[in-house]
Amino acid sequence: MSPLEQAIIMWIHLLSAAIWVGGSLFIGIVFSPLLKTMYGSIEERLQIMIKVGKRFNKIAVPSLIILIGTGLYNSHLLLSKPDLL
Repeated sequence: MSPLEQAIIMWIHLLSAAIWVGGSLFIGIVFSPLLKTMYGSIEERLQIMIKVGKRFNKIAVPSLIILIGTGLYNSHLLLSKPDLL
């Protein structure tokens, strides 16, 4: 595999990680506390969180699958050539 192909796969891996981790952190650290200040009712907050979670899952699940796939592929490349470690 050429260095360009390896770099592309690595960038896809890093982009997928950024989307999945960044989105999860945003929902947990920013969005959830913000909901508590904007809505008093637990039912309203729950409905909004469900809607946001469903929308985020459309991006997060494919990102996680790509992240796992590229991670396994990169591991296979590195473990098949111990001198690269």
